[in-house]
Amino acid sequence: MGRPARLKAASPREQHRERLRALTRESILRSAEAVLLRDGLDALTLDAIAAELGLTKQGLYYHYPSKEVLLAELALQEWTAAADATHAATKAAATAADALEALVRSYVARYAQRLPMFRLATQGSLLSPQAARLARQQLDAIRPLNDLMYGPTERKLRAAQRAGRADAALDPRRLAFIAHTSAMGLLTMQLMVSSVDDPLRHPPKALVDELCRTLRSAVGGPG
Repeated sequence: MGRPARLKAASPREQHRERLRALTRESILRSAEAVLLRDGLDALTLDAIAAELGLTKQGLYYHYPSKEVLLAELALQEWTAAADATHAATKAAATAADALEALVRSYVARYAQRLPMFRLATQGSLLSPQAARLARQQLDAIRPLNDLMYGPTERKLRAAQRAGRADAALDPRRLAFIAHTSAMGLLTMQLMVSSVDDPLRHPPKALVDELCRTLRSAVGGPG
């Protein structure tokens, strides 16, 4: 019996095609997030993402036609994850005041050590005209997330109003929105000073604590 034929080694081109087939959009997004958190939004280029994956930039075009499309999907994925996390935290809260505090604390905690991701999620549409167009197209996907983000808090506030434990003049949905945007404002201030090594006069924890006390007092909850 003759010697078995030696298996032919895959050519570099075939190896590259195999890697492309094995590559998924999710792995690209994970690599993009790794680059973002390590090097910042300004350094998040297709070349950097490709290097993280061990591919050429041309390989990414198989899945994403442009950097803006990739970042828009990453931002939408982050908005969805943030809404899910906030929903879980506020749904588990015992009272309306607890829900307002949980909304703020869960959102701030998500980004306290991930400010570049916060910047992408909230300011990514400012990167280019194409990014702005994509952001407008994403609104239909983002709007349903509002109910995840604000729904449990709104329902707890309405229940508190019916029970006479909260001011009937309050608008529950609006107050939940204010809690969220206030948390975003605190993170934006941290983001602004993080790049110039000029810390805020007030520690971030103290600012969050003060915001939560203010929100709790607005609905009659203990500070």
